[in-house]
This record gives sequence, structure tokens and C-alpha cells, in this order.
Amino acid sequence: MELIQKELNIERIVLSENAQVQVAGDVPVLEGRSARSIIDASASVAVQNAELIGDSLKIVGTVKIDAVCADGQNEYFSFTSSAPLMHTMPYRELTPTSRINVRPTVQSFIIRPGDSVLSFDATIELVCTATDSAPIHVLSAICGIDDMECKCQKLKLASRTHIGTGRLRLREELEAKGINAIMASNGYAICDSVICSADGAQVKGRIVVSALASDKDSRLSQLTEEIGFDELIPVQTFTHSPVATAELESISMRPLSDEFGLVSVEAIILIDIEENSEKECELPIDAYSPTVSFDPKLTKLDLPLPCEMISARRTIKERIALVEGLPSLSRPVYASAKPLVTMSYADGNDLTIEGVLLTRIVYESESGSVYSFIEDIPFVATVECSKFPCEPVAAVNCCAKITNSGERWVEVVFTIDMLTKLNCDVEIETIVGFEECPDTVCEQKGILIYAARPGDTVFDIAKHLRVPQSLVKESCPSKDSFEGSEKIVVFKA
Repeated sequence: MELIQKELNIERIVLSENAQVQVAGDVPVLEGRSARSIIDASASVAVQNAELIGDSLKIVGTVKIDAVCADGQNEYFSFTSSAPLMHTMPYRELTPTSRINVRPTVQSFIIRPGDSVLSFDATIELVCTATDSAPIHVLSAICGIDDMECKCQKLKLASRTHIGTGRLRLREELEAKGINAIMASNGYAICDSVICSADGAQVKGRIVVSALASDKDSRLSQLTEEIGFDELIPVQTFTHSPVATAELESISMRPLSDEFGLVSVEAIILIDIEENSEKECELPIDAYSPTVSFDPKLTKLDLPLPCEMISARRTIKERIALVEGLPSLSRPVYASAKPLVTMSYADGNDLTIEGVLLTRIVYESESGSVYSFIEDIPFVATVECSKFPCEPVAAVNCCAKITNSGERWVEVVFTIDMLTKLNCDVEIETIVGFEECPDTVCEQKGILIYAARPGDTVFDIAKHLRVPQSLVKESCPSKDSFEGSEKIVVFKA
């Protein structure tokens, strides 16, 4: 007996785990300044490296903290600091050839004022995934046993191939009369369309920017804008199904001279181009011999199915009441929102994303003092998607702007941009070899009658009766599967 195996380069999921990391510490305030109150503060996280060391996956990153503070004389100042992020987790089936991806998200962030330092606590969620396409050997045929038969399953597998990267430097001037300082700025990038040609991939998109600005009298206000971009990115190969994603690597805003009334925006946008492709694969999932008993050696594979990417925009209007105990509002100043996705799921043709918008409101009271508070605003967004079941991974960005206000409330419009990858997969057991084992099944001979059940195939019936498939096909020459109630008569000598 000889086992004949074939080598398949199948990309399979070898790691899919979430981890929460607590980061806490002190952030030094600018020398000579005292932070009596915090006007605005935000945290972001970036992963610089994720590598396999020994039997562990080591993740190294940075938590970046931006803060706008007021001192005892109600003068405002801003600064940026950072804290290291390190986490180690045991690996499962990772190899040096594994493609590791870590997506970090700030789940919660608390910062407290102080004279010389600010103390902070942050909870970071790390979504770790890895795929591997190292060759795997599966059963192809068996020599020496004529009646050995295998049941195979054909699968269409998905593959995303990275074909190009571009780094776009964008510079734009926005009209902003009276602004002489930018205290804080943030934003995000979106790809709206990508078309591949012989020259490369033409990517169109936009960045959404929001800033807390100050005039010469230290009067705070908000500046928001959308800036479009159109860039040709070199790609390694032409494809009819390109997918483009954009990430705002850095952004800076500064006012120009007072006479122009302009604010300069400089941003670096990282653009990645991938190709979505499908690969058909046939895997042996069951086997038997009517005369010899075997114990198939099985291995489980977690395989990615054809998937897609969905982008959508939703707008939510919300009236937010001032926190009890704070003075009444004279003038709204600024609103910012950080989305936190708590659940995302696909049901039929709909994709639903649920979460909260961690919203900070800054306003000025009648005395001229500036106050701020945080409110959690729940949101639910539904978009159309494909029919197949999936495990969606949603990246959500948001821009907030105050449109109306009263003494004890503000009306905020949230613009939510969503980019969702539908990560579909199937777990399958495939045969990689055999071991012979004792035959304990009682051999029945003569005329065998089998009542087919719904979904039975010729292979299933042949295995149950322990006869070659050819005998079942002689009884039902035009049948490959059965709906039930049919009777199959087989003569076994």
C-alpha cells in the first residue's frame, strides 16, 4: 500500500485572538506650566512591531497622548506625550512564514490634571490575526487497494494579495479668519474609489480634519473641513478587483499670517492597494474501504472564504444635556467624538454595527470660563452586505460638530464613516494520511436494501453498506444524491 499525497499552498487562519492591555502612568506637563484643568485630551495607539520570539508573540507599540490644558490664569496650552505599549501572548501554530496583523483600539481613556504631571489610565484592545500559506500535504490517492475511495469537497477560497503602497503628502490652505493658534487637531482618511489601469491604481478619497483653534484674545472655536485627494499609486500587477485603504499617518495645522486669514494643513496619507482573488481547492474529507478498515489521520484547517469590503457614511443628530453641577452655557466651543464598536454582525443582507461615541463637549460660561465634560452617545448603523454569514471587522471614524445650543444643552451632529471587512471563514477537517485498524464491523452479504435519507450521497450509502460506489451507481445510475424515501437495492457477493 502506498499513500500518494499532493502539496497545497492554502492560505489558512492560524491565529484569531483578542487581548486587553492596561497602560497607566504619568505624563509630564510642559516645563514651567501648571495644568489646573483639562480642556481636551485624546489617546491613540500604534503598533510598531509584532514578531514571534520563542514560543510567544511579542507586540511592541506606543500610546500617544494629546492634551489641551488651562493654567490658573485661564491661559491655554497644548502638548503631546507618549507611553510605551508592550504585550506578550502565547502563539498557536505560528511559524516564521505567518503573516501577522495586529489592530489596536483604545477602549477607554482617563486623564487627570495636576500641577507638574498628568496621570492617565488607558485600556487597549489588541485584535490579533495571522494567516499562513506554508505547504500542507493532503491525500491524493492510494495504491494497492483497488476499492479505496475518498469523498472530496470543493471550496472557493479567498486571497488578498498586497500589490502596492503609496505615501501621499497633502498640503491645503483653509480659510479661517482671526485664528492665530491651533491648540489640537485630529482627522482620518477615507478611500472613495480605486480604478486599476496599465499606469497604476487611481485612488480618490478625502481626509476629514477637526481642530480646536484660538484667536488673539484666547477665544476658542472649532474648525472642521473635508479635503479631497486624487493620487496614482504604482502597483505590481493589473487587477479588475483592487481594494484601497487609507490611513492618516500624520497631520499638522498651523495658522498663516493674520492678513491672509488662512490655516495651513499638512498631512501624510498611507495608501495600501490589495487584490481580491479566489482560488478553487479540492480537499479529501472522508474515506473508506469495503475490505480493509482504516483510521484516517485528520487535521483541522480554518480557511478564509470569498469576502468583501463595505464603506458607508451615516449622520446622527443628538441633543446632549450639560452635566449637573456645571454652570450654564453662554457659547458652545468644540465637540469631539471617538467611536467604540461594541458589536458588529451580519444578518441576511444587512450588516449592523453597534457602539458608543465617546463625546467631549467644550463650552464657555457667562463668566468667560471654559468647561468641558464627556458623554457616551450610543449608536446603531445598518448597511447592506452580501448574503453569506461572516465575522465583520469594523473600523469606524467620526467627526462631531455643534450646530445649536441652549443654556443647558447642545445639539451635536455626528458624521460616522465606516469601513468593514467581512472576514468569512470555514473550519474543515481534511485527510493527511491513514493508519490501519482492526475491522469490527459485521460483514453483511446478499441482497442489501437501504432507505435513503435526505442529503445522502452515493458515497454515504456505499460507506454505510461497505460496498464500492460502483455497486450503488448500478442500482441508481442517474443519481448522485437523494432527497429521501428512495430505496436502494444492492447485491453484495
